[in-house]
Amino acid sequence: ATNVQARCIRLAKMGFIVLSYDAIGQGERMRFENIHHDAGYALLPLGQTIAGWMAWDSMRAIDYLLTRDDVDASRIGVTGNTLFTAALDSRVRAAVVVGYTFEFNNWLKYAGSHCTCTHLPGVFRNMEWFEIASLIAPRPLLMLQGASDNIFPISGARRAASNTMAIYAMTGHGAQARFDELAGLPHAYTRPYRERMYGWMAHHLLGATSAEPIAEGEMKTLPEGDASLLCDPDGSFIPAAPSVLGMTQREASAMVARLPAGNRQSLESWVHDLAAPPEAQPHYLAPQTFGKSSAAGGVMEKLSFLSEDGQYIPGLLWLPEGAPPAKTIVLVSDKGKGAVAESGLVQPWLVSGFSVLAV
Repeated sequence: ATNVQARCIRLAKMGFIVLSYDAIGQGERMRFENIHHDAGYALLPLGQTIAGWMAWDSMRAIDYLLTRDDVDASRIGVTGNTLFTAALDSRVRAAVVVGYTFEFNNWLKYAGSHCTCTHLPGVFRNMEWFEIASLIAPRPLLMLQGASDNIFPISGARRAASNTMAIYAMTGHGAQARFDELAGLPHAYTRPYRERMYGWMAHHLLGATSAEPIAEGEMKTLPEGDASLLCDPDGSFIPAAPSVLGMTQREASAMVARLPAGNRQSLESWVHDLAAPPEAQPHYLAPQTFGKSSAAGGVMEKLSFLSEDGQYIPGLLWLPEGAPPAKTIVLVSDKGKGAVAESGLVQPWLVSGFSVLAV
């Protein structure tokens, strides 16, 4: 993207060596079996996350940089959605987190669904964003967030940043953390974000006297898709590399093969830890029904109920003739409940004495 090119060119002109790599499911690594939705949900049953894999990629990128004689190991900086890399890798000496400052529970409640790159089972129950960000202390941390970010609400970002800066101050390094809220700007890494990042990196890694924004100026970038921007322009290498989904399937098969017989209880425990709500009592469902109508072989009822994140889930409930049976099948489709109804799968179950909830 031209935004990425501009960022890299300006940093290089400032004297930085700049490594920009394609994250999983992006750029030349954008293939079906690497897309976050597919790869992310394949990793979850293994107790792994796509966020973890992406952080590992970034740490390996630092490994590579440190093999070069022209890289100063004491002045490594990272920027972007780099929270976890900076928190986990002490080789990072300065970080600028862009568009990724938020409060976990605020985001879950008010922002709805999002990419699996933010799905962190277990972490959400035990930590907040600021506790992870505080692991970066006392190393310099700049948090940049657009006030009109449509993914991470600014209300949560303000609290997360405030708590992070408070912990920096408690450790005697208050000047090392800063939060800039960019009025009217969306989730992005456009010039106003970049100019703040230039100033922060120049101050903390190049010894500039000030951390104030540095003007970007005019950057001459190449058209997106230009062959000179591709590492594998003829597609002879990257498509042949293992995909995340393929590696996950192999690891899952190996894990299943190692399981002792009768290990269903352990499997159920893993699934529960990944998916079950933390409350001891079921969350208030606020069920509503919108009437019944005749359907082939039974009755169809329109209904809705409340999910954990405050979203209402609409559903269609098919019931066979007579009293509702004990056997129930839940069908969930990413194309909606209408796709389930059109699939032709409902009527056979009605005849077989099941009720069916299509969500």
